[in-house]
Amino acid sequence: MNMRPEAFALIMAMTGASLLAACDREKAATPAHKPPEQRSEMPKDCNEVAAGFAGQWVGKPYEDLRHMLETARAVHVTRTRFFEKGSMLTMDHVPTRLNVEYDRDGKITRIFCG
Repeated sequence: MNMRPEAFALIMAMTGASLLAACDREKAATPAHKPPEQRSEMPKDCNEVAAGFAGQWVGKPYEDLRHMLETARAVHVTRTRFFEKGSMLTMDHVPTRLNVEYDRDGKITRIFCG
């Protein structure tokens, strides 16, 4: 295989540039964009919030609490999970998520974080 010297030089230059670009460690270590900071709008201790809600809401209809959280947003709850007692749930633990468990009658039985 005979190759003209100009073509060989061009291929070598492109190969060298590609290798140098791949070895640029500074650029490789810095992402092209910064991921957004994860902020929790929950107070520092979710359990305090859950205890406060439990004192006010256990025994009351869960739909009332859901409506209040959706409209007011004054309590800074960013994630809430409502479920009927005995329901299958995902096992992911989210420390700032407020969980509201209710019975068959729709009355809140327990409020906790996780």
